[in-house]
Amino acid sequence: MTKRRHTFIFSLALCAAVAVAAVGVFGRPTASPEQGSEAAMVANDVGDDPITISLGSYPGPWQPEALAQYADVIALGTVKEVLPARWNTADGKRHPSLGTSDVPPGMSHIYSPVILEVERYLKNPQAERTVTLYMLGGNVGQDRMVSDDAAQFQVGERVFVFLGRAVQRNDGVTARAINEKYGIAANGQSGSTNNPTISMSLDELVARTLAAPTKAPTK
Repeated sequence: MTKRRHTFIFSLALCAAVAVAAVGVFGRPTASPEQGSEAAMVANDVGDDPITISLGSYPGPWQPEALAQYADVIALGTVKEVLPARWNTADGKRHPSLGTSDVPPGMSHIYSPVILEVERYLKNPQAERTVTLYMLGGNVGQDRMVSDDAAQFQVGERVFVFLGRAVQRNDGVTARAINEKYGIAANGQSGSTNNPTISMSLDELVARTLAAPTKAPTK
């Protein structure tokens, strides 16, 4: 029997409508997705056919002053390890009800845990010198999740990150969502992942972040 590849498309806009489509199968979301929650999908079962989930993002405030207000943690560090991609389920495998309204919240993402070795905290310092990041996207078997602008990381990369709260995921991993990533080049220049027109020296990035009015971290 020939398998079809089903494609689901939805937006990460906090308040926007979410479009969910499949090859030959159409449905609608019942809730808004992350950056903190997830959309459940109403569609026919896809069985064990391959799945592609395509993410779109919302236009956000990529300047450091705005990002600093809403970040729970801000850190400068180096990527120590990128762990294998897995579904955000207890066993790291695709939920059997994916593609239907029965899939539990938060279980329609593929992600990779990223271990960041912190050289400096700029907001809400943690006792730990490493922090685990929730990097959306990746391949698990024939299934894949793709995004045109979700932050991606490579081992050895130096980064400046604005992070959400630490949340225990369905697989038991406690990781922080990535609100924004600035990559740090060897010459000390930094650049926004989501808006490549925003570039400045690391010194300026640090100064602007520290000078920004910030909200207290969420407890």
